[in-house]
Amino acid sequence: MHLTKKILLAIMPLSGWICLFLSIPFFFLPVIADSSFQFIGFLLLNYFVFRLSTPLIIVLHELGHWIAGRIVGEHPARIVFGSGHLLLRTTFFNTKVNIHYKISSGYILCIFKNNRNLSLRSLIYILGGPIINMTIGLLIIYTIPFTVDLGSHIALTLFFGYFQVLVGLFNLIPHKINQNGFKTDSDGFQIWKIIQGTSEGNNTELALNHFFDGEEYFNAKSYPQAIQEFQRCLDTAQSLSADAVNAIHINMGACYHQLEQYDKASEILVEAERKLTDQPNSPLLAVIYSLYAWKYIMEDDIEQATVYGKKSFDILYELEDIRLVWGILLVENQEWHDAEYMLKPLVEFGYFTGRSILAAAYLVPIYHHRNQDKKKARYLSFAQRHVDQLDKQDLLVYQRVLAMINSSSAQSSILDIASH
Repeated sequence: MHLTKKILLAIMPLSGWICLFLSIPFFFLPVIADSSFQFIGFLLLNYFVFRLSTPLIIVLHELGHWIAGRIVGEHPARIVFGSGHLLLRTTFFNTKVNIHYKISSGYILCIFKNNRNLSLRSLIYILGGPIINMTIGLLIIYTIPFTVDLGSHIALTLFFGYFQVLVGLFNLIPHKINQNGFKTDSDGFQIWKIIQGTSEGNNTELALNHFFDGEEYFNAKSYPQAIQEFQRCLDTAQSLSADAVNAIHINMGACYHQLEQYDKASEILVEAERKLTDQPNSPLLAVIYSLYAWKYIMEDDIEQATVYGKKSFDILYELEDIRLVWGILLVENQEWHDAEYMLKPLVEFGYFTGRSILAAAYLVPIYHHRNQDKKKARYLSFAQRHVDQLDKQDLLVYQRVLAMINSSSAQSSILDIASH
C-alpha cells in the first residue's frame, strides 16, 4: 500500500490528485454539474491533465526508443524513470526498469552487441523516441479540436498534442544531459555525432549500466560485487563530473563500511569529504555525515553521532535513510515527539526493508514511554517478525533498541512494585 502511494506520487504530486478528486462533484453531482460553477471542475481537471502529461510523455518517449531498439535487433538493458530516491525495480520484457520518486526525466540504456551497420541501426534507435512523441502528438492535434478555454473543455490537444511534439523536437536539439552525474548526449547530439563520425560508442552506456548494477548489488547487500561494478564504472567512463566521481567513491565507502573494513571506508570517505569542503550544502556531504553518524551509533557514541546526524539532516532532510538515522538519534536523546514525527512515515507494514523494520523498532520506546500499549505491541511485533531481513550492522542497532526497551520495561516494573 505504501509503495503504491509512493509510485502514484512519483507520477503525480499530491496537488494533482487532490484536484482530480475535487473535480469529480462538478461533473457527477446534478446540483453542481448543472450550475454555473462547473468551470471550476474543468480548471481542476485541466490541472490534473497538465501534471499527468509530463510523466506520460516521458514514458512514451522511452518506449519509442525501446521499440526501435528491438526493431534493429538489440535488447535495451535498462530504462530509468525519474531521479532521486529509488522506489521500485522491475522488468519489462527482460529490460530492467528503475522507477525513482520524481518522474520528471527518463533515460534508456542500449548497449549494441552487433556492430553490423552500427551507424544506421543506432540512428533508427535514437530516432525512436522523438518519432513516437511527434507521431502521437500530431495525431492528437489533427483529431481533437484545439482549445485554450480551460473553463469549459479538457485541453487534451494542448497538453498531449502540442507539448508532445515540442518534447520530440527539443530532444532533437543537440545538448548535454546530466544523468546521475554522467554528462550524456541528447538524441540530437547523438545523431550529430553519428553524422560527424565522432560517436563514442557504448562507453557512456556501459559506465552507466555498471553504476546502476552497483546500486542494485548494494541494495541486495552483495557488497563485494557492488564495489566491483562501481570500479568498472570508473574504469569505463571517458568523462565524469566531479560529483559523479565523488558519488561513486561514497558508494564504495559505504560498501566497505558494511563489510566492516572501516579503515578502508574511512580513507575513501575522508578523501571525498575533503573534496567537498567548498560545497557545505552538497547532498553528497550529507550522505557522508549520515554514514559517520551510523558508525558512531554502533560504537555507542551518541554525542558524536548526534553531531553528524544533525549536520546530515540539515542538508538533506528529505532522504529517507537520513531521516531514519536522525529519528533513531532523537529516540536515543529521548526527544519523543520529534522522533515519532520522523520515524512513523518510514514504517511500511507491507514492505519489509531494513529501514522500515528499524523505524518500527525505534517507535516502540516512544509508545512505551507514553503507555500506549497497543501501538507498542503492533510495532514491536512487526519488527520481531521480520528481524531476519536485517543485515549485520542493522541487527546491531536493532539489538541496541531491544536493550533500551527491556531496560525501560524493567524500570517500569520496579516502579509499579514500589508504588504498591
